[in-house]
Amino acid sequence: MKKLLLITSIFLAFACSNVEESIDEESSGTFLDIYNQTSWSLIRGSQNNINEIITFSNGENFYNYYSSENIEYIDFDGGAIEFVYCIQYREGIVEHWQGVTGDWEAEIEVNESNKFVCTLSFRGSKVLRNEFESEGENLIMKESFWIWDGGENPEPDFIGDYTLTKSDQSYSDYCSIN
Repeated sequence: MKKLLLITSIFLAFACSNVEESIDEESSGTFLDIYNQTSWSLIRGSQNNINEIITFSNGENFYNYYSSENIEYIDFDGGAIEFVYCIQYREGIVEHWQGVTGDWEAEIEVNESNKFVCTLSFRGSKVLRNEFESEGENLIMKESFWIWDGGENPEPDFIGDYTLTKSDQSYSDYCSIN
């Protein structure tokens, strides 16, 4: 009987050890692996009426962004102002919902298990840097924004810290996915 208990105990110890190892392996993946296809909501605005949804993906479009408020992109060559609600980032190219591409480039700076940083540049000058860190059930986003000046200003013009909560809504609920 003692041998049976000893064998059972050894088996359970190995089984529990394997479960812990698989959990550790999952949690040690990259941010985009861990948060693949998860969506996060940010509500901001003076009346908390602007809803933003961010859906992460470890696929081609790593950062999919929807805003319920128009985002104005000015054509710096004197053209019309462009309004978009949906933006998909992938390294090197940013595509707007309307399929407009141009002088915008995205880059992943950090993709660690609990931290993700991406930047957006216009004509080689950084205009946006978003840093995400997990904190319990939420993500903390630090947003740095530069007013485009042709690369003259190395310091951001605006920095904001926001808390994102998990959302049942996703980018694809509002925008078509390319």
